[in-house]
Amino acid sequence: MVVRKLLAFDTEISKPVLDMKRWRGERPLGISCGTTFTSDNNKRIWHGGEQLDGRLQEQMPTNKCRELAKYLLEMHASGYTILTWNGLEFDFDILAEECQDESLGKDLAKLALNHTDILFAIFSKTGSMVSLDAAANGMGIAGKAHGLAGGDVPRLWRQSREMQEKVLDYNAQDVRLTLALHDAIYERGYLQWTTKSGRLKQWKLIEYSIPTVAIALTGPEPDTSWMGDPVSRLDFCEWIKVLLPETELPDCLRGQFFPSRDNRQPAHIAHDISSPSPTNTKAWSKEEERRLLDAFDAGVDIDELMRIHGRSRTALMTRLHRLGRILPGESVQGTDS
Repeated sequence: MVVRKLLAFDTEISKPVLDMKRWRGERPLGISCGTTFTSDNNKRIWHGGEQLDGRLQEQMPTNKCRELAKYLLEMHASGYTILTWNGLEFDFDILAEECQDESLGKDLAKLALNHTDILFAIFSKTGSMVSLDAAANGMGIAGKAHGLAGGDVPRLWRQSREMQEKVLDYNAQDVRLTLALHDAIYERGYLQWTTKSGRLKQWKLIEYSIPTVAIALTGPEPDTSWMGDPVSRLDFCEWIKVLLPETELPDCLRGQFFPSRDNRQPAHIAHDISSPSPTNTKAWSKEEERRLLDAFDAGVDIDELMRIHGRSRTALMTRLHRLGRILPGESVQGTDS
C-alpha cells in the first residue's frame, strides 16, 4: 500500500454571516482560527494570540494569515498533499484575501488547483453537495460534535475563552474527520452517504485515486439541472480567475469545459414559480424522474420542484409516491422536512 503524506486543514471565519449561502456578499469575513494536521500526527493550531482578558483575538492578523499560507506552501513543496473538504471554494479563497499579498494570493490560487478537495471531487462526478457529517455517517465514522455548527462559530468565538476552546476542538475535529474519510475512501474504494430522504448514494474511486482539483476540472460538467439554482464547477473557482492572469490559468479555467447539459431546460422557456397553472402534461421520462429524485433527495422544496418541472403539486406528489419517496397522503413541507 502506498504511504501518502497528507496535510489536512480547515479554518473558521470571524465575522457573523446572516446567510452562508450568500457569504461572498458579506466579505471580508476574516479568520478566527484554523487547524492543520498531518498524516504523521503533526498538529498545529492557528489563531491571533491571547488578549489581556485571556480571550484569543477575534480575528487572525494579516501576518498570522501569511504564516499559515506559507506553511501550507512549504509543506506542499516538501511532498505533502494538501487535503480539504470544500477548501477550494471557501478556505483557500478567504485565506488568500486575508493575506493581503498579491504574490502570496497567486501562490495560494495555484496550490488550490493542485490540492485535493474531497467534496469538489464528489461534486465533479455526481453533482451532489455532500456535507462532511453526512459523509462520515455514511462511512460509519463518528461525525461532528453535536451542539456546534460552522455558522454559529463567529458568534460563539466572541463569548469567552472557554467557548473559544470548544470552537478550536470543533475545528480540529473537522480536520481529523477529513483525514479519516480520506483513508476510509481509499480503503473501501468508494464513499457512500444517505440523503435527507433516506436514499443511499455512492461515489466510487476511479483508478484508485481522489483527483486533485485541476484533474477534477477536466472531465464533463456534472448534471445539476435538478437544483433550484444550479451551480457549476467554475463557480468554485471564480476567485482563482480573479487572482491569476489568463496565461497562468489551466485550460479548464479558460472556458474549456465539456458540459453535458443537453437535457436541461433552456432559460428562456423556464416556468415562472409565480405561474398558477403549470402546463407540462407530458409523460414522465426516466431522465425527468431521475432529476426529480435527485432534487427531492437534496432537500429542494415542493414549490421549487413545481418551477423546475413545470408540473402541478398534485402531479409531483403522485410521482414521488409512485417512485417510493413518500407515503400516500404524506405532506412535504420543504427543504427542512
